[in-house]
Amino acid sequence: MNNPRFSTLILGSSLLIAACGGGGTSPSGAADIELTVQDPMEISVDDDGGMGSDDEMEALDASLAGVDDLWEALIVETTTELEAVAVECSTADARVQPNADFSNRVFTGPDLRCADLTGASFVNATLRGVDLSGAILTGADFTGATLDITALGADFTRAVFQDADLTRSDLRGSSFAAADLSGSNFTDLPVGMALTDLTGARLGCNVLYGSAGMDLSGATIADECTSALNWSRVTLRGSFYGSQMTGFDLTKAAIEAVDFRRADLSGASLREYGILPSGIDFSGALLTQADLSAVGLYNAGFVGADLSFALLVDSFSIDSDFTIATLDGADLTGFVSERNSYVGAQIVGANMTNVVMTFDDLTDATIADVIADGLTMNTVKCPGASSGDRYGLCTVGTDVAF
Repeated sequence: MNNPRFSTLILGSSLLIAACGGGGTSPSGAADIELTVQDPMEISVDDDGGMGSDDEMEALDASLAGVDDLWEALIVETTTELEAVAVECSTADARVQPNADFSNRVFTGPDLRCADLTGASFVNATLRGVDLSGAILTGADFTGATLDITALGADFTRAVFQDADLTRSDLRGSSFAAADLSGSNFTDLPVGMALTDLTGARLGCNVLYGSAGMDLSGATIADECTSALNWSRVTLRGSFYGSQMTGFDLTKAAIEAVDFRRADLSGASLREYGILPSGIDFSGALLTQADLSAVGLYNAGFVGADLSFALLVDSFSIDSDFTIATLDGADLTGFVSERNSYVGAQIVGANMTNVVMTFDDLTDATIADVIADGLTMNTVKCPGASSGDRYGLCTVGTDVAF
């Protein structure tokens, strides 16, 4: 199970015995693991010392981790509606009026479905009850506009929405690729942004109420913007379930959302963010090569998450759930872990230098080829071990070696 992409240090079985309370000593040149038994803190275990039956363990499936039937149903429903709009617009005899000037005008209720309004100006305009579903508004200017619209599958690529108000708009499936959304007030409808495309969009000075299946890949957060709101960050609320957020720099975001289940955050950065909201859930998420260094986690969910080659340097986690998570090749240098579950987790080729683990549960975890210099294990439950004391102290007999 060696990983050639990551430098590893294979330690002997005698090191495991030393870590787990046995009488062996570390081989010459091997990393020392300090075992410290502290005052008792209750760890919830079954009568047999395990975390559940074999049937329960077998039922854990990383491919299903974090799945939400309601959000999945919404995605299917919205996709069906978007397909219908696309078919309609492919045959419609729609209005074509590129570069039109609608600045400072008030529109109430017109049907502009499938219209081609490329480059149109709606600066300081008011649109109430307007249907722009399937419309083409590439490069349009909505600066300062007030929008109460339905815009399923509309194309707002490279459009400008600085200081625009879209708080009551249905924007599902629309494209805001490379659009300037700084200072705008996004829709606060719970599903209003589902399946929207914000790839390469410019955010900042606003609140983004997330919804399922959004694409924020390559989106940026402005260092400054024109809003009177006097802040430059974007506040993330709502749910980002199943969203694409690859490479997204979250260090400038104020994160109030807690639902990132099934999201793709590969290569994303939370470096030095500080303490994330309690209960934040990344179950089933893809966090490969993500940077979570110097981050605090309380009651976080990483069930079935893929943290391969992620950075968690100098971070800490308390009461979090890494059940069946993958941390292969992760850099955990200086990571402090307390009362976390790593049941069934896979930690191969990880850098665990100076990691401190206290009252953690590693039952049935796969741990191999780790760099363990300075690793400290305080009354942890070892993978596959049957505990000899009520704290779940790691005991000789485990079949997993560091």
